Amino acid sequence: MEPQRLSESELIGAKSSFQVFRTSLKDPYPLHWHEFYELTFIISGGGRQTINGEKHTLEPGALFLLTPVDFHQLDPDPGQTIEIFNIIFSGDFLDDEMRQWLFGDQCYRNLQLSEKDSALVLMEYEQIWSEHQNQGLGRERLIRSGLERILLELARLSEVKPSLALLDASHPAVQNALLHLQHEFRTPITLKHVASEAGLTPTYFSEIFHKMTGMQFQKYLQTLRLHFAASLLHASDLPVTEICFASGFGNLAHFERAFHEKYSVSPSFYRQKI
Repeated sequence: MEPQRLSESELIGAKSSFQVFRTSLKDPYPLHWHEFYELTFIISGGGRQTINGEKHTLEPGALFLLTPVDFHQLDPDPGQTIEIFNIIFSGDFLDDEMRQWLFGDQCYRNLQLSEKDSALVLMEYEQIWSEHQNQGLGRERLIRSGLERILLELARLSEVKPSLALLDASHPAVQNALLHLQHEFRTPITLKHVASEAGLTPTYFSEIFHKMTGMQFQKYLQTLRLHFAASLLHASDLPVTEICFASGFGNLAHFERAFHEKYSVSPSFYRQKI
């Protein structure tokens, strides 16, 4: 069965850029991904989480931030109920500076907070939840400010250091384009579209992109897609054909050829080796 894709329009809606949830999870939540960002804090209970094929322990004080290109599943320990604070928000919520702080190394955030930091984050979540339950003056503004404080604390604690590509990207528009690519690579994205987002002509953007990353645009895009496909091969039982299209490739033969070129084996054999 294909991992569930949770849509932004269904869970956030057009009238807001975020939603707040407080839930209890007794049964496993199957492999899924979503069109939005997800910031989750574990209040109580224990279990395991698998993110992009990597397993993580879940216990009180765990804080994680997932992007639209991450897929994960949650598995409570037998007899355990995991109580969760969960905030989901659209990409428009993050400004360019916050994106750099959080995703300079292209990675989701996953931390086990200290007792002190956990208490501070829990207090912020409780305040956000209280505002979410009411319709007081400035409700959305207070929720937004609380969410920004948690995200900033997450960036500080995880000590994110920009990747080489972003450190070398002296052109702010290209920095933003790189972050855009890292979160949208599974869509039918083109050089012309990304150059337009950067406010540059395709030719000039292509020249700067190659100079700053050492790779042509299409090669960089393909590398992101192949890394995602390899993670999905590891974490799911999806057929290779579905993984091909889920990773952003439009042609199975091209996908298998590119995968073999990078990993020296076919997608099927790569899964067998794992």
